[in-house]
Amino acid sequence: MITRAMSKLRATDEMDEDNVEMGKVERETARGETPPNMEGAGPGTSKGAQSHGVVNVMMEMWCQMQDGQRANAMQMQQFQMEVLRMNQIQMEKTNILLQSLGISGRTTGEPRPQSTTAEPSVISDAVSSPRQPVPSQETQRKLYDLPEFDGDPEEWPMFNEAFTMTTAEYGYSDRQNMLRLQKAIKGKAMETVECLLIHSSNVSNILETLKQNFGRPEKLVKSQISRVREFPSIREGRLEQLVEFKMKVQNLASFLEAANARQQLKNPTLMEELILKLPVQQRLEWARHSKQLGDEKSISHLKSMASGIGRRSARLRIG
Repeated sequence: MITRAMSKLRATDEMDEDNVEMGKVERETARGETPPNMEGAGPGTSKGAQSHGVVNVMMEMWCQMQDGQRANAMQMQQFQMEVLRMNQIQMEKTNILLQSLGISGRTTGEPRPQSTTAEPSVISDAVSSPRQPVPSQETQRKLYDLPEFDGDPEEWPMFNEAFTMTTAEYGYSDRQNMLRLQKAIKGKAMETVECLLIHSSNVSNILETLKQNFGRPEKLVKSQISRVREFPSIREGRLEQLVEFKMKVQNLASFLEAANARQQLKNPTLMEELILKLPVQQRLEWARHSKQLGDEKSISHLKSMASGIGRRSARLRIG
Protein backbone atom coordinates (compact mmCIF):
# COMPACT_ATOMS: atom_id res chain seq x y z
CA MET A 1 0.00 0.00 0.00
CA ILE A 2 2.90 2.42 0.77
CA THR A 3 4.35 1.84 -2.72
CA ARG A 4 1.01 2.59 -4.36
CA ALA A 5 0.62 5.76 -2.29
CA MET A 6 4.11 6.96 -3.38
CA SER A 7 3.22 6.24 -7.00
CA LYS A 8 0.04 8.28 -6.56
CA LEU A 9 2.05 11.25 -5.18
CA ARG A 10 4.57 11.10 -8.05
CA ALA A 11 1.72 11.05 -10.59
CA THR A 12 0.17 14.09 -8.90
CA ASP A 13 3.52 15.97 -9.07
CA GLU A 14 3.83 15.16 -12.79
CA MET A 15 0.31 16.46 -13.38
CA ASP A 16 1.20 19.71 -11.59
CA GLU A 17 4.33 20.09 -13.74
CA ASP A 18 2.21 19.58 -16.90
CA ASN A 19 -0.19 22.30 -15.74
CA VAL A 20 2.71 24.69 -15.14
CA GLU A 21 4.17 23.89 -18.57
CA MET A 22 0.75 24.43 -20.16
CA GLY A 23 0.42 27.85 -18.53
CA LYS A 24 3.90 28.87 -19.71
CA VAL A 25 3.09 27.92 -23.32
CA GLU A 26 -0.15 29.88 -23.19
CA ARG A 27 1.66 33.00 -21.90
CA GLU A 28 4.38 32.77 -24.54
CA THR A 29 1.80 32.34 -27.25
CA ALA A 30 -0.07 35.38 -26.01
CA ARG A 31 3.15 37.45 -26.22
CA GLY A 32 3.84 36.16 -29.73
CA GLU A 33 6.89 34.15 -28.72
CA THR A 34 7.70 30.79 -30.18
CA PRO A 35 7.54 27.90 -27.77
CA PRO A 36 10.78 25.95 -27.31
CA ASN A 37 9.56 22.96 -29.24
CA MET A 38 8.79 25.30 -32.21
CA GLU A 39 12.30 26.86 -32.40
CA GLY A 40 13.23 24.60 -35.28
CA ALA A 41 10.74 26.34 -37.63
CA GLY A 42 12.31 28.32 -40.43
CA PRO A 43 11.81 32.03 -41.17
CA GLY A 44 9.29 31.14 -43.84
CA THR A 45 6.96 29.54 -41.45
CA SER A 46 3.63 31.26 -41.52
CA LYS A 47 1.75 32.46 -38.50
CA GLY A 48 -1.00 29.92 -39.27
CA ALA A 49 1.46 27.09 -39.16
CA GLN A 50 2.84 28.36 -35.89
CA SER A 51 -0.61 28.64 -34.45
CA HIS A 52 -1.44 25.15 -35.68
CA GLY A 53 1.71 23.80 -34.02
CA VAL A 54 0.82 25.45 -30.74
CA VAL A 55 -2.64 23.90 -30.85
CA ASN A 56 -1.17 20.47 -31.50
CA VAL A 57 1.22 20.83 -28.61
CA MET A 58 -1.57 21.96 -26.35
CA MET A 59 -3.80 19.08 -27.46
CA GLU A 60 -1.01 16.60 -26.88
CA MET A 61 -0.34 17.98 -23.43
CA TRP A 62 -4.05 17.98 -22.65
CA CYS A 63 -4.29 14.35 -23.74
CA GLN A 64 -1.32 13.49 -21.55
CA MET A 65 -2.92 15.28 -18.66
CA GLN A 66 -6.18 13.37 -19.19
CA ASP A 67 -4.28 10.08 -19.33
CA GLY A 68 -2.51 10.99 -16.12
CA GLN A 69 -5.80 11.82 -14.42
CA ARG A 70 -7.33 8.54 -15.55
CA ALA A 71 -4.27 6.65 -14.31
CA ASN A 72 -4.48 8.50 -11.02
CA ALA A 73 -8.17 7.68 -10.74
CA MET A 74 -7.49 4.00 -11.38
CA GLN A 75 -4.69 3.98 -8.82
CA MET A 76 -6.97 5.67 -6.29
CA GLN A 77 -9.69 3.09 -6.96
CA GLN A 78 -7.22 0.22 -6.53
CA PHE A 79 -5.91 1.83 -3.35
CA GLN A 80 -9.44 2.08 -1.94
CA MET A 81 -10.18 -1.54 -2.87
CA GLU A 82 -6.96 -2.65 -1.17
CA VAL A 83 -7.92 -0.73 1.98
CA LEU A 84 -11.37 -2.34 1.97
CA ARG A 85 -9.83 -5.79 1.53
CA MET A 86 -7.42 -5.27 4.41
CA ASN A 87 -10.27 -4.04 6.60
CA GLN A 88 -12.30 -7.14 5.73
CA ILE A 89 -9.37 -9.43 6.60
CA GLN A 90 -8.91 -7.63 9.90
CA MET A 91 -12.61 -7.99 10.71
CA GLU A 92 -12.50 -11.72 9.95
CA LYS A 93 -9.47 -12.18 12.21
CA THR A 94 -11.22 -10.30 14.99
CA ASN A 95 -14.34 -12.45 14.59
CA ILE A 96 -12.26 -15.63 14.78
CA LEU A 97 -10.59 -14.38 17.96
CA LEU A 98 -13.92 -13.53 19.57
CA GLN A 99 -15.45 -16.87 18.60
CA SER A 100 -12.51 -18.69 20.17
CA LEU A 101 -13.25 -16.76 23.38
CA GLY A 102 -16.92 -17.76 23.27
CA ILE A 103 -18.16 -14.38 21.99
CA SER A 104 -19.86 -13.67 18.66
CA GLY A 105 -21.64 -10.90 16.78
CA ARG A 106 -19.27 -8.09 17.77
CA THR A 107 -17.63 -7.08 14.47
CA THR A 108 -20.11 -8.33 11.90
CA GLY A 109 -21.92 -5.03 11.65
CA GLU A 110 -25.07 -6.40 13.33
CA PRO A 111 -26.86 -3.98 15.66
CA ARG A 112 -26.12 -4.70 19.27
CA PRO A 113 -28.92 -4.80 21.83
CA GLN A 114 -29.29 -1.72 23.99
CA SER A 115 -28.14 -2.17 27.54
CA THR A 116 -29.08 -0.07 30.53
CA THR A 117 -25.70 -0.69 32.15
CA ALA A 118 -22.24 0.04 30.86
CA GLU A 119 -20.64 -3.03 29.25
CA PRO A 120 -16.86 -3.45 29.73
CA SER A 121 -14.49 -4.36 26.94
CA VAL A 122 -15.32 -7.78 25.52
CA ILE A 123 -11.79 -8.87 24.80
CA SER A 124 -10.33 -7.62 28.07
CA ASP A 125 -13.05 -9.39 30.05
CA ALA A 126 -12.58 -12.62 28.12
CA VAL A 127 -8.80 -12.56 28.61
CA SER A 128 -8.64 -11.39 32.21
CA SER A 129 -11.63 -13.40 33.49
CA PRO A 130 -11.93 -16.71 31.59
CA ARG A 131 -15.15 -18.60 32.12
CA GLN A 132 -14.82 -21.29 34.77
CA PRO A 133 -16.36 -24.68 33.86
CA VAL A 134 -19.35 -25.58 35.98
CA PRO A 135 -18.78 -28.98 37.58
CA SER A 136 -21.37 -31.49 36.47
CA GLN A 137 -23.30 -33.75 38.78
CA GLU A 138 -21.19 -36.66 37.56
CA THR A 139 -17.88 -35.03 38.57
CA GLN A 140 -19.28 -34.03 41.97
CA ARG A 141 -20.38 -37.58 42.85
CA LYS A 142 -17.99 -39.37 45.21
CA LEU A 143 -16.34 -42.51 43.91
CA TYR A 144 -16.15 -45.40 46.38
CA ASP A 145 -13.17 -47.68 45.85
CA LEU A 146 -13.66 -51.32 45.00
CA PRO A 147 -11.81 -54.08 46.90
CA GLU A 148 -8.61 -55.08 45.14
CA PHE A 149 -8.90 -58.11 42.89
CA ASP A 150 -5.79 -60.00 41.73
CA GLY A 151 -7.46 -63.01 40.10
CA ASP A 152 -8.12 -65.12 43.19
CA PRO A 153 -11.41 -66.97 42.47
CA GLU A 154 -12.38 -66.80 46.13
CA GLU A 155 -12.30 -63.02 46.02
CA TRP A 156 -14.46 -62.77 42.89
CA PRO A 157 -17.90 -62.99 44.59
CA MET A 158 -17.08 -60.13 46.98
CA PHE A 159 -15.51 -58.02 44.21
CA ASN A 160 -18.44 -58.54 41.83
CA GLU A 161 -21.01 -57.86 44.56
CA ALA A 162 -19.26 -54.63 45.58
CA PHE A 163 -19.16 -53.43 41.98
CA THR A 164 -22.81 -54.25 41.28
CA MET A 165 -24.11 -52.83 44.59
CA THR A 166 -22.26 -49.49 44.46
CA THR A 167 -23.08 -48.94 40.78
CA ALA A 168 -26.80 -49.41 41.46
CA GLU A 169 -26.72 -47.39 44.68
CA TYR A 170 -24.85 -44.33 43.39
CA GLY A 171 -25.63 -44.50 39.68
CA TYR A 172 -22.03 -44.56 38.51
CA SER A 173 -21.43 -44.12 34.78
CA ASP A 174 -19.14 -46.31 32.67
CA ARG A 175 -16.43 -43.65 32.83
CA GLN A 176 -16.53 -43.56 36.63
CA ASN A 177 -16.60 -47.35 36.87
CA MET A 178 -13.59 -47.52 34.56
CA LEU A 179 -11.64 -45.33 36.98
CA ARG A 180 -12.60 -47.65 39.85
CA LEU A 181 -11.66 -50.79 37.90
CA GLN A 182 -8.28 -49.38 36.85
CA LYS A 183 -7.49 -48.75 40.51
CA ALA A 184 -8.76 -52.08 41.90
CA ILE A 185 -7.58 -54.72 39.39
CA LYS A 186 -4.13 -56.16 40.05
CA GLY A 187 -1.92 -59.18 39.30
CA LYS A 188 -3.26 -61.94 37.05
CA ALA A 189 -6.57 -60.14 36.66
CA MET A 190 -4.73 -57.07 35.32
CA GLU A 191 -2.80 -59.22 32.84
CA THR A 192 -6.07 -60.72 31.60
CA VAL A 193 -7.98 -57.46 30.94
CA GLU A 194 -5.13 -54.96 30.53
CA CYS A 195 -5.94 -54.34 26.85
CA LEU A 196 -9.55 -53.50 27.75
CA LEU A 197 -8.72 -50.93 30.44
CA ILE A 198 -8.24 -48.14 27.90
CA HIS A 199 -11.81 -47.03 27.23
CA SER A 200 -14.95 -46.71 29.32
CA SER A 201 -17.04 -48.52 26.71
CA ASN A 202 -15.27 -51.76 27.70
CA VAL A 203 -16.59 -51.92 31.28
CA SER A 204 -19.11 -54.69 30.61
CA ASN A 205 -16.52 -56.66 28.60
CA ILE A 206 -14.02 -56.37 31.47
CA LEU A 207 -16.47 -57.82 33.99
CA GLU A 208 -17.48 -60.63 31.65
CA THR A 209 -13.84 -61.52 30.95
CA LEU A 210 -13.01 -61.57 34.67
CA LYS A 211 -16.03 -63.73 35.37
CA GLN A 212 -15.12 -66.25 32.65
CA ASN A 213 -11.54 -66.54 33.87
CA PHE A 214 -11.89 -66.24 37.64
CA GLY A 215 -15.57 -66.27 38.59
CA ARG A 216 -17.02 -69.46 37.13
CA PRO A 217 -18.57 -71.77 39.77
CA GLU A 218 -16.22 -74.64 38.97
CA LYS A 219 -13.26 -72.31 39.46
CA LEU A 220 -14.58 -71.23 42.83
CA VAL A 221 -15.35 -74.79 43.92
CA LYS A 222 -11.92 -75.99 42.85
CA SER A 223 -10.26 -73.16 44.77
CA GLN A 224 -12.20 -73.90 47.95
CA ILE A 225 -11.51 -77.62 47.75
CA SER A 226 -7.80 -76.97 47.14
CA ARG A 227 -7.57 -74.91 50.31
CA VAL A 228 -9.06 -77.72 52.40
CA ARG A 229 -6.94 -80.37 50.71
CA GLU A 230 -3.78 -78.41 51.50
CA PHE A 231 -4.56 -78.50 55.20
CA PRO A 232 -2.21 -80.93 56.97
CA SER A 233 -3.39 -83.99 58.87
CA ILE A 234 -4.30 -83.25 62.50
CA ARG A 235 -2.26 -84.88 65.23
CA GLU A 236 -3.73 -86.23 68.42
CA GLY A 237 -4.12 -83.58 71.07
CA ARG A 238 -3.69 -80.61 68.67
CA LEU A 239 -6.94 -78.89 69.53
CA GLU A 240 -5.99 -75.64 67.76
CA GLN A 241 -5.55 -77.56 64.49
CA LEU A 242 -8.87 -79.28 65.02
CA VAL A 243 -10.67 -75.95 65.48
CA GLU A 244 -9.01 -74.49 62.37
CA PHE A 245 -9.94 -77.57 60.34
CA LYS A 246 -13.53 -77.26 61.56
CA MET A 247 -13.69 -73.66 60.22
CA LYS A 248 -12.35 -74.70 56.81
CA VAL A 249 -14.86 -77.57 56.52
CA GLN A 250 -17.72 -75.30 57.51
CA ASN A 251 -16.66 -72.66 54.99
CA LEU A 252 -16.35 -75.27 52.25
CA ALA A 253 -19.77 -76.78 52.99
CA SER A 254 -21.44 -73.34 53.15
CA PHE A 255 -19.82 -72.33 49.86
CA LEU A 256 -20.84 -75.52 48.05
CA GLU A 257 -24.40 -75.19 49.35
CA ALA A 258 -24.58 -71.55 48.16
CA ALA A 259 -23.16 -72.54 44.76
CA ASN A 260 -25.67 -75.42 44.54
CA ALA A 261 -22.76 -77.78 43.88
CA ARG A 262 -24.59 -80.93 44.97
CA GLN A 263 -22.23 -83.24 43.15
CA GLN A 264 -19.26 -81.92 45.09
CA LEU A 265 -21.18 -82.01 48.37
CA LYS A 266 -21.58 -85.79 47.96
CA ASN A 267 -18.22 -86.42 46.34
CA PRO A 268 -17.00 -89.62 48.09
CA THR A 269 -13.36 -89.02 47.20
CA LEU A 270 -13.43 -85.57 48.71
CA MET A 271 -15.26 -86.87 51.78
CA GLU A 272 -12.61 -89.55 52.34
CA GLU A 273 -9.78 -87.01 51.98
CA LEU A 274 -11.32 -84.78 54.61
CA ILE A 275 -11.99 -87.61 57.07
CA LEU A 276 -8.40 -88.90 56.79
CA LYS A 277 -7.15 -85.54 58.05
CA LEU A 278 -8.96 -86.07 61.37
CA PRO A 279 -7.32 -87.74 64.39
CA VAL A 280 -8.24 -91.39 65.02
CA GLN A 281 -10.80 -90.60 67.71
CA GLN A 282 -12.72 -88.21 65.44
CA ARG A 283 -12.61 -90.70 62.57
CA LEU A 284 -14.30 -93.32 64.77
CA GLU A 285 -16.89 -90.74 65.80
CA TRP A 286 -17.62 -89.98 62.15
CA ALA A 287 -17.93 -93.69 61.35
CA ARG A 288 -20.62 -94.12 64.03
CA HIS A 289 -22.39 -90.99 62.86
CA SER A 290 -22.31 -91.87 59.14
CA LYS A 291 -23.98 -95.27 59.74
CA GLN A 292 -27.15 -93.49 60.72
CA LEU A 293 -27.05 -91.36 57.54
CA GLY A 294 -26.60 -94.21 55.10
CA ASP A 295 -26.01 -93.13 51.50
CA GLU A 296 -27.22 -89.58 52.16
CA LYS A 297 -24.08 -88.49 53.96
CA SER A 298 -22.39 -85.39 52.58
CA ILE A 299 -19.96 -82.65 53.48
CA SER A 300 -22.88 -80.77 55.03
CA HIS A 301 -23.16 -83.57 57.62
CA LEU A 302 -19.41 -83.45 58.16
CA LYS A 303 -19.84 -79.75 58.83
CA SER A 304 -22.40 -80.49 61.57
CA MET A 305 -20.08 -83.02 63.17
CA ALA A 306 -17.18 -80.56 62.92
CA SER A 307 -19.27 -77.96 64.76
CA GLY A 308 -19.81 -80.43 67.61
CA ILE A 309 -16.09 -81.22 67.65
CA GLY A 310 -15.32 -77.50 67.84
CA ARG A 311 -17.65 -76.98 70.81
CA ARG A 312 -16.17 -79.93 72.73
CA SER A 313 -12.67 -78.68 71.98
CA ALA A 314 -13.56 -75.27 73.34
CA ARG A 315 -14.91 -76.83 76.59
CA LEU A 316 -11.77 -78.92 76.98
CA ARG A 317 -9.66 -75.80 76.50
CA ILE A 318 -11.60 -73.96 79.20
CA GLY A 319 -11.43 -76.95 81.54
